Parts: sequence; structure tokens; C-alpha cells
Amino acid sequence: MYSNLKSHIKTYNLFIIVVILLITIPFVSVSQNKTIEYKVKSAYLVKICKVTTWKNESYKKNKTFKIYTIGEHTKAETISIKNNISIKGRSIKIIHIDSLNDVENLDLIDVLYIYKISKHELKNILDKTKDRDILTVSDNDGFGELGVIINFFINNNNKINFEINRDAELKSKIKLKSQLYNFSGSKIIGNNYNL
Repeated sequence: MYSNLKSHIKTYNLFIIVVILLITIPFVSVSQNKTIEYKVKSAYLVKICKVTTWKNESYKKNKTFKIYTIGEHTKAETISIKNNISIKGRSIKIIHIDSLNDVENLDLIDVLYIYKISKHELKNILDKTKDRDILTVSDNDGFGELGVIINFFINNNNKINFEINRDAELKSKIKLKSQLYNFSGSKIIGNNYNL
């Protein structure tokens, strides 16, 4: 009888392990896809920055290129750039903040990457950054139309592309090179289409 009970416990434990695996495997693969997605977005971000001009670029020439991130995100949904990569000869530092109030001097921000936030929070952020030398970037549906300069999206072919809000760019103190507007799959939104 004891061996019979032991056999049932083993079967039950095996059943529990199988159930746990069946529950967690789909989440692991989604997480891995998100990790790959954000690696691609990170690579795109570096390329976009390399063809962007900041008004005060010469002032920041010898300073670290600072990418600030704000909003909720998972570990898989994180912009990350390898240490050996630079932008315009400047080493890159990524700093996550909870609020723009955490930044002593907004002029030190080169890029502000916006993760998941409410539209109300976005409005407050864009009000503080619109006249500045800051490239705003996001990957939230509709945020490009709300005023983020570069907004990543997944197209119908499951590929990552980006939209450019031309009006938001013109209000800022940055300039995107025309090759970004001609990039295959990119979309231009806003009323000022003249390059």
C-alpha cells in the first residue's frame, strides 16, 4: 500500500510539473519575442540618432549621450545598447526616471524614450519637452499623433516600423535627416510634409 501511495504522489507531482510548464511556456516565448523586439527597436534608435541633428550638439560634444526612459515596462521591454556603441563619438548612458522632475536639467536629455504611460502623463511630458533639444520616442499606439516625434509600431507583416510626427519635429530643436522620411515602411504624420 505504501508503494502504491508513493506511485500516486510521483504521478501527481509529474502532473503538476506538466501543468506548470504548459502555463509558463507561452509566456516565455512571448517574453523572448519582446526581448528581440526591443533589441530591434534599440538598434533602430541608434540609427535614428546618428542621422538626427540637435541644435546644441556642439555644446554637448564631449559629454555623454543621454537617453532617458520613462514609464512602465517589463525587463523584456527595455531599450538597451551595448557599451561599445557610440552616437556621434559620444558614449551612451541610459537612465530610467519616474518623472521629468527627477532630471535636474532637461537640457541634458538627448532622447526621451517613453514606455507605457497615460495620455494625461504624455501631455504633461510633451508640454515640458516640445520647445527643447530633445528627441521624443515611443512605441505606444497613437502617441505619434499626440506629439511624440518618433513612434515605433508593428506593421501588418509583423515588422517594426516607425512614424514621424513632422509637426512635433518642427516645434522641437532637433532636425531629422531626410533619409528617415524616405526609409521603407516609415510613415509621416502631421500637416507639415515639406522637407
